[in-house]
Amino acid sequence: MTGRHRSAFLGALALASVACGPRGATVPTAAVERSTFQVEVPARGQLAAARATPVTVPEVPASLSIAWLAPDGEKVAAAAVVARFDDEGLRRQLADAEREAAKLDLDIRALGEQHTRERGQAARELARLDQEMEQARAFQPRDAEVFSRFEIIDAQLSVEGLAEKRRILAERQARQADKQRADMQLLELKRRTVETRIAQLARAKSSLEVSAPHDGFFLHGRNWRGERFRIGMPAWGGMKIGELPDLAAMEAKVHVLESEATGLAPEQAARVEIDAAPGRRFGARVKTVEAVAQALDAGSPVKYFQVVLALDATDAAVMRPGREVTARIVVERSDGTVSVPNQALFRRGGENWVFVAGGSGFDRRAVRLGARGLTRTVVVEGLAAGERVALAEPGA
Repeated sequence: MTGRHRSAFLGALALASVACGPRGATVPTAAVERSTFQVEVPARGQLAAARATPVTVPEVPASLSIAWLAPDGEKVAAAAVVARFDDEGLRRQLADAEREAAKLDLDIRALGEQHTRERGQAARELARLDQEMEQARAFQPRDAEVFSRFEIIDAQLSVEGLAEKRRILAERQARQADKQRADMQLLELKRRTVETRIAQLARAKSSLEVSAPHDGFFLHGRNWRGERFRIGMPAWGGMKIGELPDLAAMEAKVHVLESEATGLAPEQAARVEIDAAPGRRFGARVKTVEAVAQALDAGSPVKYFQVVLALDATDAAVMRPGREVTARIVVERSDGTVSVPNQALFRRGGENWVFVAGGSGFDRRAVRLGARGLTRTVVVEGLAAGERVALAEPGA
């Protein structure tokens, strides 16, 4: 398990001075005692607030870019501006919408004038037909003694033809009026839609400054590539560009090398040391373990599991979001266990053994092993407390 840190025994096995090997050489030994065996996993990371208020990009119908950000880690008061966005895209859209509105106003006015002319022309045509019908009725021959039957019938047909012509013209004008109203309503609907868009863009243009919702320290967020947000970067509505952490409750977000993450699980004990407060240790417990290991740097083959550690207590004097920390996570612990230093173990052909000090030298003895750490390994069977084992092969 290369790379793992293993804590020493609580009440470690004491090393003997020397013992004599078969050739009279001195061999270092260690006394076997029952003690606590503990395996710890190292981790590095940063402090973070357990709770934080996100700072997001305003929901606007345009892509934006960051024009200004409050410095990372700066203390800000409620309602203070923490971010400002460039409105070039909004200004361009607003100008386009205003031009479209002006064109629609011209179209509406032109269509209205056209409708007025067409209605006037239709009214005059109907009036002319009405006059013709009135004259035709006034001079229509009816006396059979004076006019022939054909003249009477022809005059009657002429009046009826004028009436039918007027009816057809009136119906056509009614349909045309309906179409004119529909055309006008469509243009007016487009105009109201553009007007609504202009109002939305104007409101969006006035919302490009983001203020802190409460007092706190403003921390810059990161984009999908892991880069901290900075001036000039693109931004979209709803994107989180930072946060205001609640400093009353802190946690540590640390990373454990994928090859060393075996056995990690929630509720395991841990201790945390803050780089800015050397010598102080803070108790913690594993809150969550990321399901999938990921590379910290794009393109790197080395992967880590992110582990969130819930701190037992928060010390506001030394704990600030973003401060670097070192952690040790206890992935295995057993009390009253027999273990030996790793240098006391020898292995060949699948068999493990130790050299036990006796009256005339050392006896080779097979052992069955349990959990193995960087410096010590548990011996499940083959050794008893009080015996001594060689830390080097006797006679080698």
